[in-house]
Amino acid sequence: MPTPEPLRPGEHHHGGGALVGLGAGLSALISLLFGLNQYVSGGTLSLTNPDSFMRLVRLRDELAAGHALQMVARDASGQGLLLHWSHLLEALLALLATPLSWVMPPSEALSWTALLLGPASMAILGAVLVWALLPVASRDFLWTSAPAVALSPSVICYGQVGVVHHHILLAAAATALAGWTLRLLRGLSGRDGGLALAAWATGGFWLSPEIFPAVFLTYVGLGWGWLRAPDTPGLRAGIAAAGLALPALLLAVLLVDPPAGGLLTPAIDHISSLWLAFALAVAATALAVARDRRLWAGGVGVASILLWLACFPEVLRGTDVLVQVEQARAVFASILEMRPVRTLSDALMLLVPGAAALLLLAALAWRRRSWGYGYAALCVAITLVLAQQHVRFSTYTAIMGAAALPGWLEILTFRLRTHLVGAMFARVLLTAGWILLPSGVAILSNSSRLTTTSSHGLSSDTLPACRVADAVPMLRQAAGQIVLAHINFTPELLYRTKVLTVGSLYVRGQEAAVRLEAAWADTAWDQPGPAMEATGAHYVLVCRQAARPPAGVETLEGRLLRGEHPDWLREVAAEPSGFVLYERLR
Repeated sequence: MPTPEPLRPGEHHHGGGALVGLGAGLSALISLLFGLNQYVSGGTLSLTNPDSFMRLVRLRDELAAGHALQMVARDASGQGLLLHWSHLLEALLALLATPLSWVMPPSEALSWTALLLGPASMAILGAVLVWALLPVASRDFLWTSAPAVALSPSVICYGQVGVVHHHILLAAAATALAGWTLRLLRGLSGRDGGLALAAWATGGFWLSPEIFPAVFLTYVGLGWGWLRAPDTPGLRAGIAAAGLALPALLLAVLLVDPPAGGLLTPAIDHISSLWLAFALAVAATALAVARDRRLWAGGVGVASILLWLACFPEVLRGTDVLVQVEQARAVFASILEMRPVRTLSDALMLLVPGAAALLLLAALAWRRRSWGYGYAALCVAITLVLAQQHVRFSTYTAIMGAAALPGWLEILTFRLRTHLVGAMFARVLLTAGWILLPSGVAILSNSSRLTTTSSHGLSSDTLPACRVADAVPMLRQAAGQIVLAHINFTPELLYRTKVLTVGSLYVRGQEAAVRLEAAWADTAWDQPGPAMEATGAHYVLVCRQAARPPAGVETLEGRLLRGEHPDWLREVAAEPSGFVLYERLR
């Protein structure tokens, strides 16, 4: 497969700023156009995605308290939910809302900031993706990567108007790591590039340790690149800076935002001593590189990582280690973004772009006998495996696919260089197909996998259609009381009302989530069963528009959805969209 020669060092600087700006603008515009119509109802914008509401609930509580909080006090039947999320995103939201608060009420300023976080995150991702590709992609086709990534179903679901999430910013950090790695390995940067790489890695870790595979593969790639080409200009200085700066930056973050258990707690889902230990292992290897000891660097690198894994074996299991009982495993198996890709439609939608990137890199590695392209292909292959096991990693495969599109267009143009009209039509068809295939499959399959982060119980296939906003008036009478409701409604109920909720789908609150599911599945009818008693609920909120189970499903949830209710529950309110509120009789 003949391909044009890559750009010469330094050539990527010309016109790069305009292309980066175009990538940012296209990504943000697509996010706004894609999401705005979905959230305009009666002239009022509203948030979507359960995690968005929970983010704002904790931030609102923090602003009221005047300091950072780890708990959401009104969840878990009033016992409080420990959220594993770091405080970086909430701090960014509060900072961005400050200028708006000068011209509007603070609560309204925060709402508008939250609504626009998705498009802003998409702009950052589009800009970083184009910037990362500047050293290798043709100027004629580089712009196509931005709409390709922005229209990907596994990306846009986290980058819509009204989604308050860290996933897009995390993906941008991983993309920046790839960009700096490319520049260091090509001799286009040195110490400053290494410091920038360490800063992006630290920011990613602070957002979520989910970025660990990208960080690990980045440092391994840099080390292997130095072993293969130790005379690359600036590479040794860049590796030394990247490795030695990482533990210093992570330590600073750990001191600012420690996990709930304290500085020494090895929390796998938060900046903690576990990840600081990994950074120290990286620093030990970087120190050997800085001293130009090739043999020592390889040995120290392998030994330090093995020692780190021996000290923290839970890393190999990931966040699964936090789910401790079988009942909790059954509940959290319903989190859609954590499920594996099993159907052909999901594979076409989520894995094909990454597979196309893998094919391109593998072909380039073979044709050019290039270890660099080979290692990049290995990284894509690993990410594809992760995406097949957990849908949320398909965000990264979508970015890899979008990064490969300019390369495929360049190859196509080169192959059809003697047929100008044919080449033009071929480029249009390839670009349109590349961008529209995943979206088209998503529309045709009517997949709800990427439109929500969770579902549960009898409603796992058809999520409740009721709008929590419509239930706010009826829930005023339940203020300060525990309300048993669908687990997906918990974050929005906490955001819009003053009620207490039984539980939600977060691993640190698994006991409450199990109690909630057990109450819905209770078969006691003549009187409240032990599971219902354990929740402490005084009210029960049911959405009659949810999928109704067939006769014979004699659980509390099943019978309430069919319109039945026991004598110990009294209907106190109902509203047209389908919500019915019951009060428990004492």
